[in-house]
Amino acid sequence: MGIFTKKKDISPDEFKEKCKKKVRYVGFERPDILLYLAIIAKNAGCKVAILDNSVTGNLFYALKGEDDFEVTRRGDIVCARKAAMPDDMHGYDIIFLYDGVNPLTEDLPECDFNILAGSPDKRDIDAVRAFYDISKGRFQTAMLVRDSLGGVSSSEISSAVGLKDDTKIAVCKKSDAEVKNWYHFTRDLTTSLVFDGSEEAVAELALFIFDTDPAIISGLAKKGVRL
Repeated sequence: MGIFTKKKDISPDEFKEKCKKKVRYVGFERPDILLYLAIIAKNAGCKVAILDNSVTGNLFYALKGEDDFEVTRRGDIVCARKAAMPDDMHGYDIIFLYDGVNPLTEDLPECDFNILAGSPDKRDIDAVRAFYDISKGRFQTAMLVRDSLGGVSSSEISSAVGLKDDTKIAVCKKSDAEVKNWYHFTRDLTTSLVFDGSEEAVAELALFIFDTDPAIISGLAKKGVRL
């Protein structure tokens, strides 16, 4: 369990208990950050369920899901495509809802946390803003700003969404190396996912969701992560 090598004052069982959450992701459809968080939970011994309701289905297909099947499995990570939140999810410690740019806006399943992923792209901003307008005040929310480069600042994107000033913001700058690595990972699941530009954003979100020191993922940031 490499994620514990840098942190001596929290046990695997304690961290696993902190992982028992439902987390929703809305906006920019590249699921690498969400998958990093899922693997952190998996490496803590958790059984992880991901419901991919995104437009692209790119997380489901990255995990080698096929059109003829609704569920794909990678060890202790199970990913379902276009599935509503089941009433009974016994057997899974943490559930991620990957809703992308077309999230539910009615009868929202209860979640512990929302991750709103904005980028300079208008479609991402519009999807995040529409969801935020109907959900704010109901769930704990963090903003993930993707592909924040030179011309468009994280504060501009946050302002366009209409975020409250006290909303946690994690910024993930575009990295050519990370995009290339994600491409190779989706073609060969034995490739390690590596952090190259996103480690601070992942640490911030891990702290937000799992309520633990971001140093707990420092080993992953250096070594890369595998399913």
